[in-house]
Amino acid sequence: SIAGVEGREYNVLFGPQFATGTERLRFFVHGLFGVAHASIDNGGPSSTGAAWVLGGGVDINLNHNFAFRPVQLDYHGSHVFSDTQRDARYSLGLVYRF
Repeated sequence: SIAGVEGREYNVLFGPQFATGTERLRFFVHGLFGVAHASIDNGGPSSTGAAWVLGGGVDINLNHNFAFRPVQLDYHGSHVFSDTQRDARYSLGLVYRF
């Protein structure tokens, strides 16, 4: 939100993820590419363009289906409104594998 105007960006990304590790730890890297859609709320303009993410992290396996992800670092980029946005992001959480 800037000066009371709110904006949103949604990404749909696909790509390979490579992983290696032991039975307990799993290290991974990925390169994802796709589409970003940004819009300004209350009937404002919108824009759709290319998006990408390069990153990786580590999972600590809890059992066959669940893992705890203490760190995932990504470098995100998108090209919307004739401008390229780049940022870093950190995430953590619970992973469910089916």
